[in-house]
Amino acid sequence: VDMSKLIKKTFALYGTFDPTITSFEGGAPNMNMSKLKLKGAWSDELIQKITNPNKPLTSASEYNFRGLDKAKVGDFKGAIDDFNKAIEIKPTGQIYYNRAYSKSMIKDFEGAIKDYDKTIELEYRLAEAYFERGYCKDQLNNSEGAIADYTKAIETNKEYADAYNNRAFTKLKQKNYKAAIKDFDKAIKVKPDFAGAYVNRGFAKKEIGDK
Repeated sequence: VDMSKLIKKTFALYGTFDPTITSFEGGAPNMNMSKLKLKGAWSDELIQKITNPNKPLTSASEYNFRGLDKAKVGDFKGAIDDFNKAIEIKPTGQIYYNRAYSKSMIKDFEGAIKDYDKTIELEYRLAEAYFERGYCKDQLNNSEGAIADYTKAIETNKEYADAYNNRAFTKLKQKNYKAAIKDFDKAIKVKPDFAGAYVNRGFAKKEIGDK
């Protein structure tokens, strides 16, 4: 079996009908080309691994995918090395985002913030990038900066329960209990089964004597 041809045929047949790529409006298909290209890059990477796993990596996407594989098994330093090489070849918002996340996992929060700055500059996954940058700022005790980024994340995605929760928790640490409760309320409204938000809201209410 020619695995290269099989993968390409499968991608051609089913890739465009992936519901995360193509939606239908009034019976007409509306295709997200950036997601289609990303899936195509994944297909190319899979072909490369299967047909010649020992072939040296040469493209940004190959280094990026290998970096993701390393990150999945907890090798964040190795992942960062691969993301560095990918960025040298072709810097993209996606790769900066991946490197930023890996840096945050080894507690290099300042380095992560710089990469999230680039991610935001390149307008990649803005809500998530603001959220993760806010988390990094919070870890560096920059509460106001964290709140500002969580607010940006919420402005980008009004249904971002984690952003409401994290903003609330930061306000809770500032002893701004009433404002924290309002954000916990919003997190719970968006995500009714958000156990952590209920627990944290309970702490905030206890502090103001609301049982």
